[in-house]
Amino acid sequence: MHLLIDIRFYRPEPFGLAIHIRDLFTELTPLLAQNPIYQQVTLILDQQNQNLDLHKHLSWWPTVTTNPKFKIYYSTCRYYSLAEQTKFVWELYRLKPDLVCFFNFNYPILYRKPFVYQVLDLTIVKTKPPSLKKWLAELVLQTGLRQAKHIFFLGPQTKVECEQFSRCNFSNPNQLGFKPNTCLYLGVNPLYLTQPSANPKKSQIIGINFSPTQQTKAEELTTELNITKPYFLFVSVWRKYKNLERLIQAFADFNNQHNNQYQLVIAGKPDPEYPEILEQILINEQHSLGNLILAIERPDSDLILLQDQALAYIFPSLSEGFGLTLLEAASRGTLIACSNIPIFRDILPASGVIFFDPYDTAAITQALHQIVSLEPEQVEQMTKTSFLNSQQYTWAKTAIEMEKVFASFAKQA
Repeated sequence: MHLLIDIRFYRPEPFGLAIHIRDLFTELTPLLAQNPIYQQVTLILDQQNQNLDLHKHLSWWPTVTTNPKFKIYYSTCRYYSLAEQTKFVWELYRLKPDLVCFFNFNYPILYRKPFVYQVLDLTIVKTKPPSLKKWLAELVLQTGLRQAKHIFFLGPQTKVECEQFSRCNFSNPNQLGFKPNTCLYLGVNPLYLTQPSANPKKSQIIGINFSPTQQTKAEELTTELNITKPYFLFVSVWRKYKNLERLIQAFADFNNQHNNQYQLVIAGKPDPEYPEILEQILINEQHSLGNLILAIERPDSDLILLQDQALAYIFPSLSEGFGLTLLEAASRGTLIACSNIPIFRDILPASGVIFFDPYDTAAITQALHQIVSLEPEQVEQMTKTSFLNSQQYTWAKTAIEMEKVFASFAKQA
């Protein structure tokens, strides 16, 4: 069997799908390498990666570059482009795979050979204003949901939303029109599970060794960022649906009532498609009296240090496919307050998290008040509950489920 996997979305910068590919393939490539069913596995990457030393970014890269079973193909056809719908089709046909796995729902709709299809979320469909790009995304999603031989959904909420969007049946295999599918979950970044803790109290909760060296690094990092007070932490790409405007306003209202005793650290990176969000954040930073801290494009090791020292992790997003950063916060013993959207309620335990209405600024403010009013014993119990819950989400489980589907097609052939 010749399996082809389209991972053109990968690039070294840390963002959702790139992290997904980076960490999942650590577990998936050994499974593909060991299974004799796969005579060839072709990975398609964007040509922009061709001149990069990917050994520095991908722990699994030596496996695919030394094992003759794996072939690397670099494509000039960018995702969500006209070339993806034209030239890329013929590239796929020339490569002659028996099965293609498209790692995101964008794919060339004229491709008619067997393929499986991964849908991480419907954010581009739900949050983008009307445009040609949005219309094309809807067309591609609709077509793929109907043509794919098997669909991987990132959790049951994405599955429900796709069912509503496409009017396809993904729930009852006994009904006419049923499309075979699997609900996959993401896994916690292995570094979050192994980096020694910089906080002795959280160390006891999560069972990761406390390290005075890491504590010193955390203190140096907070000094560098001018963090001088207890702080709440937000980590994500800065986009409209992440709801940062309401979070910043809610924090300002909260802090005014507490004599500016706290700070809000916004980590992650700006999204160039949302320049107005960056502009608004910078304006708020200038007027925050030093209580709004920006930690832009920090490495994972720094984000872990920030989690270790944070009072709580705050995530007010209006729409997500999953919520991996919440599980990462839980894996470090950090208290969580987040939106009460369905996917978060699905992956997080109600007794371990403070949920709030993300459309109500006053509700976010109240959640911040609730955090600082909790007794230490309550915090310990909640964080322990969330930590134990986070342990069930591993990339190994995801890789095994995905590889089972690939192998089933080889058996059918």
